[in-house]
Formats: sequence, C-alpha cells, structure tokens
Amino acid sequence: MKFWNGYKLVYVFAFALLTQAMTCEGDIDTEPIYPMNAKGHPEYKWLVTVSAEQFNKYAVGSGWKWKNTERITEAGTTESFVFTGNGYPMEYYFTQDSVWIFRYYQDRNLRQCTTFSYDETENLVESPGIAYMQICSLDSLRMMTIEHAGYMGYLVNHYERMMPFELNARMLGFEPVGR
Repeated sequence: MKFWNGYKLVYVFAFALLTQAMTCEGDIDTEPIYPMNAKGHPEYKWLVTVSAEQFNKYAVGSGWKWKNTERITEAGTTESFVFTGNGYPMEYYFTQDSVWIFRYYQDRNLRQCTTFSYDETENLVESPGIAYMQICSLDSLRMMTIEHAGYMGYLVNHYERMMPFELNARMLGFEPVGR
C-alpha cells in the first residue's frame, strides 16, 4: 500500500507542475519580425547571408512556384494575405544571366524574360522586371522572399521548387493547376 501512495504523490506533484506551466503568462515578443532598414525596405530579422555561390547552386536552373503569402504590416509584423480577383504572385525561373517571370493576370498567362543580378551583401535580386526582391532563405526545395507588390505593400512569399513538367508547362504558357 505504501508503494501505491508514493505514486499518488508523484502524480499530484506532476499535475501541479503541469497546471502551473499552463497558467503562467510568458513574455510576449513585441519586436517586429521585419523592421525597416535604412533604405526604407523591411528586412527579415533573422536574415542570413545567401552567398552568390548558394544562389547559383539552388536558385539558378530552377523554377519557383508560389505557395503562400503574408503581408508585412507597418509595425513590421505579418498578417494573413489572400489574393483576390484575377491577379496572382509572380513565379520565377532563373538562368545564369536572366530570369523568366510568370504571372497570370486578366485571364492571360504572361511571361517576361529580363536580365538580373544578385547582390549577396543584401540578398537582393536586382532586375528591371522585379520591383524589389530580397531572399530571406533558400535551399534546394524552398525559397522565402520579401517582395514589393505596388499598392499591396511588401509581401513575404513562400515558394517551392518546380518539378520539370511544371516548369515546361510555364514555359509553354499553360495556366498553373489550382488557379
């Protein structure tokens, strides 16, 4: 019987700790995730340098399809964002010296090929066809960017690497599935 009473005490103690942990108010991080930099652009707080070598290894030669978007508020935080109407975010295919930009707008598939350069000091893709694009993270399967979208402000876009058949369909002008 003493054995059973010992376990009851452990259960009571564990329940008390669990209840305490669930009712404690933790510190809330009120710092913005995307504070504005000196040039007036939002910058990802945990931005790591994506070298030109990494950019060439993962981005160049790959198509990138859009998965989801968040809008950056004036406070530097994010909020849900859903595209409405007939416009969707751009998708990309980077070659060694040019970028193909795909967009679906007003019931048409639009393709544009333009030059670009990559600035590894600020993770910026600079191109006449892209208003502002900063790479926040990049690996072989995913890319996260901050992009300027005109009247919508700055958006955080999440992309996945396209499969070869998806890239071929974009190059031929077919509408992406699910739009």
